[in-house]
Amino acid sequence: MKKTLFSILAAGCIFSACTEKPKGTTLSGTITGVKSDTILVFISNPFVQGASYRTDTIALKEGKFSTTMNDSSLMRVQIVAKPSGNMAMAMPGPKSILYVVPNTALSINGDINSFTVTGDKFYEEMNAQTQINNCDKKLENIQKEVMDLYTKGELNDSIANVFQEKRAIAIDSMNVYQFEYIKNHPNSDLSAYYFTFMPMEKVEEAYNIISESVKTGPYASMIELKKKQYEDYMAKEAAKLKLQPGMPAPDFSLMGLDGKMVSLNQFKGKYVVLDFWGTWCGWCIKGLPEMKAYYTKYKKDLEIIGIDCRDKEDVWRAGVTEHQIPWINVYNGFDTKVINEYAIAGYPTKVIIDPQGNIVKIVVGESPEFYETLDQLLSKK
Repeated sequence: MKKTLFSILAAGCIFSACTEKPKGTTLSGTITGVKSDTILVFISNPFVQGASYRTDTIALKEGKFSTTMNDSSLMRVQIVAKPSGNMAMAMPGPKSILYVVPNTALSINGDINSFTVTGDKFYEEMNAQTQINNCDKKLENIQKEVMDLYTKGELNDSIANVFQEKRAIAIDSMNVYQFEYIKNHPNSDLSAYYFTFMPMEKVEEAYNIISESVKTGPYASMIELKKKQYEDYMAKEAAKLKLQPGMPAPDFSLMGLDGKMVSLNQFKGKYVVLDFWGTWCGWCIKGLPEMKAYYTKYKKDLEIIGIDCRDKEDVWRAGVTEHQIPWINVYNGFDTKVINEYAIAGYPTKVIIDPQGNIVKIVVGESPEFYETLDQLLSKK
């Protein structure tokens, strides 16, 4: 298998006479193409909300390495070469991912940018899917071409659109092959993995095909995450019908900085802006100076409620302090109820609400349209 890799170990032994499982998860092999004598192994649990990752630094001896993980759940692992300079350059990319279950012995061999994993039946099955792997290779080549043009300063909008179309075609083809595999192999753990790539319109059908043994097996947490994403998607699609101009804005109750609950209904009689943001969102932070200027300009008739999303609570509080955000701030964290009710699909999203509690406009991204609308509504008051 190429650089995109996933590992799974079936729970329990198939035969009563199976050998004793290895203690911990062992990753070993020979890696080439690394200029230094060190690789970095990024390990995280993507199925726990807000979970952080850790980094293991592994020495290479003539390209050979070995490391043992003692995690007790399905983990995401990414292997990259340690950079000689800025550690930010070592941040793992999406094409170097392995999903590893406990008590697995896996062998990783080849170039740092194109290695092969062996060690169990799961990998043998994945490596045998020629059509799917060819689509994946096309996607990798498209990304490489785009990055090369970007590096040379030759990437413009029209060229980018062409590559975007090529990418969409490759993804569609891969999804077709993946769905066919699921239909023909409902009892395979590999079907559970391919399920995670299903487009939303295929999720329910694919989920109903996959066997219960797979749904409750080693990949159960990944299946449940995709299922939750689908449920959130459907909730947002339903919410969009209720988020038209003139319709009532959904009420909510979230914790403020002082620990007390803040509800939208408290602010009827004034214009309200709901600012869905996070400290991790570069465009959210970039827009704060202009937001502050408009808040100062119109705060007699306007209230802003910053709704922090996808941050841990301490990070949210520190972010409000660091950026000196003067308006009301509430914490949503990783909950999806309010996010779904307002069909939030990108950050920042700003929702303008009139004094009667009805929606005026929803603006996604940092756009002049938001400020122009505020001026139209409030400049003559």
